[in-house]
Order: sequence, then structure tokens, then C-alpha cells
Amino acid sequence: MFRSPALIAGDGTAIVALVPDLQVCERYPLRPWFLDVDASEQKFVFGISRAETEGHVGFRKVGGTVFPKGRTEIGFYWRGFRVKEGIKDPWEAVSRFLWRKYGRPLFQQGQPSKIPLDRYVETAYGWAFNRWEKIVWREFQMGETKVGACRLIVTASDSPNSPGKRPSWEKDSIWNQAWFSSLRSASGLYRYARRTGNVALKERACMTKELALSAPQRAEGIFPSVFLASDRYSEDGVQSWEEGRWSNSDRVPAERGITREWYHVLDTSWTALQVVRWYRELEGDERLLRYAKRYADFPLERQEEKGFFPAWLHPETLEPAKILFESPETSLSVTFLLELADQKTGRGEAYRKAALKGMDAVIDEIIPDGRWEDFETYWSCSPFGREEYYGKKIERSGMYKQ
Repeated sequence: MFRSPALIAGDGTAIVALVPDLQVCERYPLRPWFLDVDASEQKFVFGISRAETEGHVGFRKVGGTVFPKGRTEIGFYWRGFRVKEGIKDPWEAVSRFLWRKYGRPLFQQGQPSKIPLDRYVETAYGWAFNRWEKIVWREFQMGETKVGACRLIVTASDSPNSPGKRPSWEKDSIWNQAWFSSLRSASGLYRYARRTGNVALKERACMTKELALSAPQRAEGIFPSVFLASDRYSEDGVQSWEEGRWSNSDRVPAERGITREWYHVLDTSWTALQVVRWYRELEGDERLLRYAKRYADFPLERQEEKGFFPAWLHPETLEPAKILFESPETSLSVTFLLELADQKTGRGEAYRKAALKGMDAVIDEIIPDGRWEDFETYWSCSPFGREEYYGKKIERSGMYKQ
């Protein structure tokens, strides 16, 4: 990955861009640069200032910036250009410049690392399935089937060497959700196990596949995305998984009456996409294709007139919530339907037609205004603006919250 910030503005016929000179920036690590924009004043700001983190993902300038004796430089590139037929992609030229100027030379030097990627894989799997196995891995019976997966989150306080009881930051659970997908992680485990001939890891990957397939599908095809451990603990302090239950992600607009019992189409389409990819790329288990087909009819029947797919659905009536009713979350259902359309299901054309209609909705309604509002934008790590800015541009940046 290579990425660097820039300030870009346009008015429909012209674009101006300010790009920091990373080579100058690198020479002065003790003099931190910042970028700022005030669209209401039509002003870019590029300067040097100390900063602190605020909350989980925020930054703010603070006083006390000290300039050591000697030379201090600040540098940037500035570009302006006009377009004849409207701005389709104001970022493309800037991205190309950044890559050619800085990214490609670093990549050609072997950056960011010359260590074989297998070393990282071995370290991660050695941690999860050996050194911290009792903390990370959960294996249990679900009916007649043995299932297993990695827990949602573990932290340093979970370490075998950590004193005291683990804080209950997250309820013990296993997720197949847009962020945290045990099935996607297991597909990587399966690929590595197949390549290295590791039978034990392959068995664990397949147990996670079995867990995903055990998520109960309603007659309409929709299914839950999170498995919650029971609140009952064993004598050694471990929650019971056999007595657990299925639910959904708790990153929801609770202030609008939505709970984790509501279905989230983004999560179900993501999991269904992983199911299709497992079938196509790993093993032709026909149960996978049947599971995906049963679900596929669900978004098809609930596609909105413009082409969007809804976000949250009532746990009993399956009526869609008004929140994020027309959002870029549609894109994931589009991706799933296109992948399924390439399989021999007999309904490929219907899947493709619905997918392209959804794609057109995002292209027409979302991309031109940069309206990238999804569940994470307001109902996760950065909740500010959920009341005053949902569906509205922020005056200072001239953009929707992203």
C-alpha cells in the first residue's frame, strides 16, 4: 500500500490540487505538517503544527510547536486544469502523480519490506492456532456438526501472561459481517493449508465454513451474521458456545430504533459473496451454491425502483428501515449478484440485470456527490454528526461525511 493526502477542489469545469512534497516532508520529521480545507471560505491551509488524537479517529491542532535551530522547509506541488465535459474523476490525475513521483520509486527499491510474506502468515497462524489457541479459537458442536472459528476480537489483556480478569469490551462472539468475516479469514487459512499440505489447518477452515452454513436461513433466504456465546460461564471462566444464539451486528442506529436483531443486507450479501467464492475457488461443495441461491432471491425481490438495495430490515416483518435506504452499501449486493451470475444457476441473467441496475444507481446518485455514507460513517468509531449531518453536506468541507 502507498497513500498520501492531497487537497482537491473543483467547480464542474476546472480542478485545482495541492500535493505535499513528501521528499521535503521526510527531511523534517520533528516538524509535523497538516492540511486543512474550508470550503465555505474557499480556502486551503497547509502548515506545520503539533497535533493530538481526539477520541478514536480524530485529530486536532494543539499549541507548543517548537522549531529547532536551523533550516525549516515546507513544499508542495500545485496543479490546475480545465475539463471540457464535466469532472468524472478529480482524483485520478493526483493519484497518478503521487504514484509516479513517490510510490513507484519506493516500490522498485523493495519497499515496504523484502521479508517473504509467508513469514507474516506463519507468525499470525502460529499465534492464533498455537501460542494463543485457547484464547483465539472456539470449537463446539452445533447440532450434529462440529464447527469452529476465531473469536471476534482479542486484546493484550487476553494474554496468558496478563493478570486479572479480561475486561468485557466485546461480548464473546463470532462474526460473518462486512468488517469481521470469519468465513473470509477461513478462506485464507484454507488456501495456505492446501498449499502447504497442513491437514489440521484445513480442517479448521472447513469447520468455519460449516459454522457459516449453519446460520439459519428464513424462508425468504435472509440469515443472521453474528453468533453470540451464552452468558453462562464454565468453572474455568469460559462462556458456553453450545448454548449460544444467532443475532447480527450491534453497529446500528439505535437512536432510530434499530437493534442488533435487525438484519443488515450489507452483511448478508458480503457473507453470501464469500460463500460463492469458496464454492468457485476452493471446493465445489454444492451446499454452498444452494445457500447462495436461496439468499439471492431476497435482494432481487426487495430492490428499490431506482436500483438500490435497502440496508436494515425488521427482524420479524422484514420491512426496510428508512435509514440508508438509498446508499452505497448497495455495491456489495451488486458484487455478490454479479459473481453468482457467473455460476450455473439458471437465473444468471436475472442476477446480472438486477446487479447492473444497482450499479447504475450508485454511479448516478452516489459517485457525483461523493455521498459515501454507510453504517460505519455514523454508527461506529466516529459517531459525530449522526443527527445533524446524515444525508447532508458538511458546510466546512463541502462534502458528505465519509
